[in-house]
Amino acid sequence: MRAAAPPDPQTPLHAGSVALATVPNGKVTLIRSQDTGSWRVVVAAPDGTDQSMDVSSDGVTLMVGPTPTNESDTDKAQTRAWAQAARVDYRAAAEKILATIAGASISELSLGDSNGTTVWQAVAWDSYIVEHRVTIDAVSSDVIANKQV
Repeated sequence: MRAAAPPDPQTPLHAGSVALATVPNGKVTLIRSQDTGSWRVVVAAPDGTDQSMDVSSDGVTLMVGPTPTNESDTDKAQTRAWAQAARVDYRAAAEKILATIAGASISELSLGDSNGTTVWQAVAWDSYIVEHRVTIDAVSSDVIANKQV
């Protein structure tokens, strides 16, 4: 979906901080803008359980959650493995994207896997509102991909 206007570059970082404060020793694994303007944030607890929450459009107020997601033990183990492997947290990954794409804003940032490498995958918008799909190595912080869509 093409953004009418990209979000403020700092808003997803604020939303992540608000959500992270609700899960002791957790790690943010997803920040995504919602159609309603709010942010969906998922924080992995140390046991691998994902806690889902909605944060206000300005990234300041927790609106819903945290609510544990219904996951299998296999999914929890995978989440735990990604969270433990990542040396680059959501904030550092976002800052790397903002430094890579001039005038960027991020509408989605998620921790996952690409060809056996733990990565942060993002949807970002440049100052011309052109969509970029960016992949950051979650261990080294290297930019693996930056593709215009």
